[in-house]
Amino acid sequence: MFATGPARARLVEALLEAARRGPPLSELFQHFRRELGAEVYGSMGIAREDKEGRAVAVMRNFEFFRAPLAGIVCMHRDLGPADALSVGMFLQTFLLALTERGLGSCVEVSVAGIPKSSARSWRSHQNFR
Repeated sequence: MFATGPARARLVEALLEAARRGPPLSELFQHFRRELGAEVYGSMGIAREDKEGRAVAVMRNFEFFRAPLAGIVCMHRDLGPADALSVGMFLQTFLLALTERGLGSCVEVSVAGIPKSSARSWRSHQNFR
């Protein structure tokens, strides 16, 4: 799904609302979030102690980093590992082509039925056209 203009704005608003009230990530996976957060936010110059700065940066995920075009790729949970590899290879090729042309990209991934918080939010919404 790709969205721009009013459809993108509705999607962003729905994602922001879901993110504000969404459940936290399971404690089982919190260490992954902490490690990635330290690396990502550290590279952005946001200190671990800067809770407000981190919160603002997290919410940018749900705004697609203010890009004018948002894209979401999904696959049905009943598809298997070979299908997941095919989707992954397609995304890799697509993102490499974008990068080669100087276009920015950001990927958020939900793997093996363990969605990231934003992926969980996306699943809870229906049609944004």
